[in-house]
Amino acid sequence: MRASLTLAIFAAAPSFAAEPKCDYLFPAGVQRGGEIEVEAGGAFDPWPPQVWVSDPALAFSPKDEKGKFAVRAKAEAEPGPKLVRFFNAEGASALRVFVVGEDREIMEGDAKDPIGAGQLPMVINGRLEGSAEIDQFALALAAEAPVDAAVAGYALDSPMDPLLHLRDARGAQLAYNHDGTTVGLDPRLVLRAPADGTYTLLLSAFAYPPQANIRFTGGKSAVYRLRLSLAGPPPADPNIPTEAEPNDAPEQAMALELPAEVAGQIGAKGDRDCFRIAAKAGEWFRLEARAAEAGFLTDPVLRLLDADGKQLAEFDDLDAKEQHDAAADWKAPADGAFTLEVRDRNRRGGADYGYRLSAARRDPAFEVEALASAWKVAPGGKVDVKAKVAKRFGYAEKLKVWASDLPEGVTAAPAEPTTRARPR
Repeated sequence: MRASLTLAIFAAAPSFAAEPKCDYLFPAGVQRGGEIEVEAGGAFDPWPPQVWVSDPALAFSPKDEKGKFAVRAKAEAEPGPKLVRFFNAEGASALRVFVVGEDREIMEGDAKDPIGAGQLPMVINGRLEGSAEIDQFALALAAEAPVDAAVAGYALDSPMDPLLHLRDARGAQLAYNHDGTTVGLDPRLVLRAPADGTYTLLLSAFAYPPQANIRFTGGKSAVYRLRLSLAGPPPADPNIPTEAEPNDAPEQAMALELPAEVAGQIGAKGDRDCFRIAAKAGEWFRLEARAAEAGFLTDPVLRLLDADGKQLAEFDDLDAKEQHDAAADWKAPADGAFTLEVRDRNRRGGADYGYRLSAARRDPAFEVEALASAWKVAPGGKVDVKAKVAKRFGYAEKLKVWASDLPEGVTAAPAEPTTRARPR
């Protein structure tokens, strides 16, 4: 079996120029079908550099002013994060994230009047420029109407750990969130105002990586995207079956035929849902309970029980700081039927506490990870390209690693790595 790595390797020619360095892109996104001027912060000598983008429907065109690009996303561009790299004959910058969105986009300076539900969804592109800056946005909210506020800052590789606060007209804090999205340290709040009125949403950030002093941070590279939308459970997907109630106990567990995906809901405080899977000893399974990415408030926990109700394993956050949905690879210890239980970590429940449960068998596989994003080699020289190779889920075949799509005149010999199965 062969594992291919597509590498960014640059054949450098002697000169007085330097490889590009990009510290941030501001704004860090554009609406699909739209065009915007983007400031690229960093070092670009000479100007302009060449640009590589992971989606050909997104184009970066350099302007005469150094550090400025006209960026256009075609109507057919797929929404979501894209990768951008700047390069010249001397080398390449690190990859930066740029987002193609579907909603109306504005700059933070344009959000002067209270934002009402009729203007949503929208994305506010902003930056915490001062060393301790707090950006504030006025929201005109109706009583109990849920509004979803989600920040992307850490997810854009900005050097910050953002926070969100909601205050009423008197300045009293009504809600707060630190880490609540599906990616990284970014916050998310579902706002439910106690009465009609104007409220203030405050966005600030700590430095990331953390510093010894605990205070708010800011700077040119503290770029963020704040998405405001009407909250609520996503519409039901007719292709995904729903859980069969009652299923609160192992003896009531809903049988799953794998691979399976089920839409469930923690309907009340303390509720739990049980599902049954059949397994053979040594089989690997991928088990996931996703909530945040589907717009739910659930903090799911997965428990595995044997036929006697004994707990075999419990899986909580994928990462305590970065990902609060639950997922794990699990190896069956014996033949038999096993119960998969889903509940909310904080024992909460209600209409907003849904989840998507998926379970599937794992096939033997391998992973190859390059240990850098770019390499530079001088004419007549050579460079060592290192990669980490891992065999998983019982994979036993020999592997050979090689590089593809190399520049003209650059060659790389295939390698047979020494691999060890992960003890999982």
